[in-house]
Amino acid sequence: MSESPSMASGASADGADTPRSISQTVVKLGGAVLANPAALAAVFGGLAPGDVVVHGGGPQATALARTLGHEPTVVAGRRVTGDLDLDIALYVLRGALNARLVGAARGAGVRAVGVSRRPSSTRGGGRRMEDQKI
Repeated sequence: MSESPSMASGASADGADTPRSISQTVVKLGGAVLANPAALAAVFGGLAPGDVVVHGGGPQATALARTLGHEPTVVAGRRVTGDLDLDIALYVLRGALNARLVGAARGAGVRAVGVSRRPSSTRGGGRRMEDQKI
């Protein structure tokens, strides 16, 4: 018997595998929520076992860029990411925000771990389809 995506096997008291339901919700937090402790507490209070939290951090990346004397380029509401912008995003997203989010989650009793991809795997991006002239 194959398992559905929302079921996983778990051992019962008699040792037999029994299906159990797990959550598979992905919650994406923007930078504004990350900067608001009350909003974070509300998010953490609504999580179920198995939920995954991912985060952005555009406002924080922009703030660090400006602190460093770099003005981010935005075209048609989208950030244009050059080499310096990518470094800033990595510092902010993988560093400060990830660490703060994991710390806040653990402080709220959530079992949390910070996960990120290595920098080279983020560099393969291309132009978005709607931006390409066909």
